[in-house]
Amino acid sequence: MSTIRAMCPHCISPVDLDPADVLLTSAPSPGRTGSYAYYCRACERVTVAPVSPAAFELLVTAGVRVERCRSPRLAHRFTADDLIEFHQLLNTPDWFAQLQP
Repeated sequence: MSTIRAMCPHCISPVDLDPADVLLTSAPSPGRTGSYAYYCRACERVTVAPVSPAAFELLVTAGVRVERCRSPRLAHRFTADDLIEFHQLLNTPDWFAQLQP
């Protein structure tokens, strides 16, 4: 199994990662490669950064699984009426259960 070495930008520590420790996402639009993310055990922070096409291919070759990103869904604009309705919902004792699908 390959080991991926990265440098944490937060604590400037080297980080050795297994392919399963890296989240690699592809961009939804052509011409963009995506981003990668990993957790630094030294400073306990997550790093998310864009990935170059060359680094993208290296990570895939090392065994990192690619998560496909979907284009964001278009939703209606959040209005003042929506805000009032949400405020009223938060005043009910079971508001969280009402938000569950």
